[in-house]
Amino acid sequence: MRILHVIDSLDANMGGLPRAALSLAVAQNQMGSDVTVLHYSHAREEAEFSAAYADIPELANLRRIALVNPGKWEWLFGATARKKIRAEAPDCLHVHGLWEPLLRHALREAARMKIPAIVTPHGMMHPWQDRFCRIRKWVLIHPLGWRKAWRSASFARALTPAEARHLEAKGYFSMVKVIPNGIEPNAALDSSDAWPEGIPPQPYVLGLGRLAEGKGTDILLEAFLQIAAEFPDLNLVLAGADYGLESVLRQKAERAGQAHRIFFPGHQPGTQKWRLLRHTRCFCLPSRAEGFGLVLLEAVMAGVPVVQSESCWFQDLVHRGHALSFANSPGDLARTLRQMLKHPRPQNGEAYVRAHYHWQRIAGQLEEALSHLKP
Repeated sequence: MRILHVIDSLDANMGGLPRAALSLAVAQNQMGSDVTVLHYSHAREEAEFSAAYADIPELANLRRIALVNPGKWEWLFGATARKKIRAEAPDCLHVHGLWEPLLRHALREAARMKIPAIVTPHGMMHPWQDRFCRIRKWVLIHPLGWRKAWRSASFARALTPAEARHLEAKGYFSMVKVIPNGIEPNAALDSSDAWPEGIPPQPYVLGLGRLAEGKGTDILLEAFLQIAAEFPDLNLVLAGADYGLESVLRQKAERAGQAHRIFFPGHQPGTQKWRLLRHTRCFCLPSRAEGFGLVLLEAVMAGVPVVQSESCWFQDLVHRGHALSFANSPGDLARTLRQMLKHPRPQNGEAYVRAHYHWQRIAGQLEEALSHLKP
């Protein structure tokens, strides 16, 4: 089967979305499908691509069509992208995301070619996201035809049951199927005991993700400040690309007199990420909106205590005792961190992650769904 994945960008600074799309495409390639990824790009992204995704096995065997430096007219009308899609003549088209014009162009082209299409929103319709750009989204969905494009897809792929229920309630898609993202258990899980570079050799709580409001980094910082006096040897590491929040967080830490205990190492790919995970006393994902917290699976694989917000929509880890959950408030997170740090739980979730979230298993589920599709 010829499968064409379409995503607006593969910039590694965007976090889990491009990584998930690439990993799925690689897994499908390994299973024998002829897979290509089409995306817009820029010179910096192309220069950094190989290093940023070096921990994805066999990525070099995946074919990419990178439309570098698309201009305004390409962004608006997608003429080059649509031409590339027609030339590829895929049996199935899979778009990742919701709001980028490239994705609507791709879905319209799939409808014209009468080939089945899949939409994976990656959490972009999380209830927290609904608060923003309401008028703009309404215009896109209705007058500008986004809803029609979405309904032309064979189904929307929800990453969790909670996301599926929310998408079904919206009514924008003809069908919704739950097929999660996955993890490559053997990909660059650093076997050395080397301490993470630039981090003092002291216990630390780790937040790993973009420094942005949606990721809840400010909630984690406030919670840490609330427990800092109880754990005087504990530091906080907030690792991720800055999306406008870092200066605010630094100022708050300075006002609290704790700036010397809070570290901002930036985006940490590959081996650096795994070292941070392996050595942390506790990993926390405090997101206000999360489609699929892949890093939660990575933390479980690394064998460290895990705390997640209720908005992560990833409750099976909690139900099975592999993580603790907290309501989206600094006070509740502080109580949960205190509990985890004083009474750490034995970590035994690796077997569960390997059995249920291996990318080969996920690719097989999607292949089964694709085998029943009709244009």
